[in-house]
Amino acid sequence: MDWDQLSLTLDRSNHVRCEVGWDLPRAFSENLDDYDLWFIWAGQGIMHLRDRQIQLHPGICVWMRPGGIYDAQQDITNRLGVSAQHFDLMDKRTLKRPRDGDLPPEIVYMPDIPAVTSTMRTIARLRQASESTTGDTALQAANTARTMMQALLMEVHYQANTPSTNLSPTDHMHRSVITQMAADMTASPQDVSSIEALADLAGYSPAHFSRVFKQVMGVSPQRHLMEARIGRAKDLLLETDWSITRIADVLGYNDVYFFSRQFKHVTGQTPSAIRRS
Repeated sequence: MDWDQLSLTLDRSNHVRCEVGWDLPRAFSENLDDYDLWFIWAGQGIMHLRDRQIQLHPGICVWMRPGGIYDAQQDITNRLGVSAQHFDLMDKRTLKRPRDGDLPPEIVYMPDIPAVTSTMRTIARLRQASESTTGDTALQAANTARTMMQALLMEVHYQANTPSTNLSPTDHMHRSVITQMAADMTASPQDVSSIEALADLAGYSPAHFSRVFKQVMGVSPQRHLMEARIGRAKDLLLETDWSITRIADVLGYNDVYFFSRQFKHVTGQTPSAIRRS
């Protein structure tokens, strides 16, 4: 798709944890007159399309389009969390929507659940700001929302062409769980007490957790945690005046000498050298 030749407009948006008893009736799609991008960030459910049924779970993105069929039900014990954004695309040259064949498939798996959720919430906030303010502020908010939405749609298009698109629903579930856990490990490695605790939190045995983690991330959870800790240690060495002993202790190392050896193994430099640099 030539995104430079497409005009994007935004309409209503939503970010909800669906109520008990909620479902999406077929009449919704029969009345759909623009595109509606759904992103599932929590819960479980099913959706019926024109030619198939899919499982809804975190990471699933549904690009609904006029003329399609979409009805959905949620698991009553695990309600769906959904971000939705209505929008339209027009070719500037023909003043028509792109051909369906040029769009990504209706169902695309998006691995970075926190990032997509945050992006859609930001787009909704900016669009609301553009309607509640005036002048340059409103124009800037509207332009920023459109730019972010176009970037998100381009990411959907990109992910549609990655190998993960062809994964089974079970593999998607594993990928969702592991990707989220890996992101949490990177964000706060100091809070990880053990790999066994992470496996228990995910509902896996330690051995199965390690296998699935390596399949998804390409490294073992132990290696990922070590690199996350050393990466954060490097930040603290450069940004604070904390002693090396204090940094090691904060990041869960009982032995500062072991920390220093591991730091050099990962970075090629000692903590002292990094700080001097």
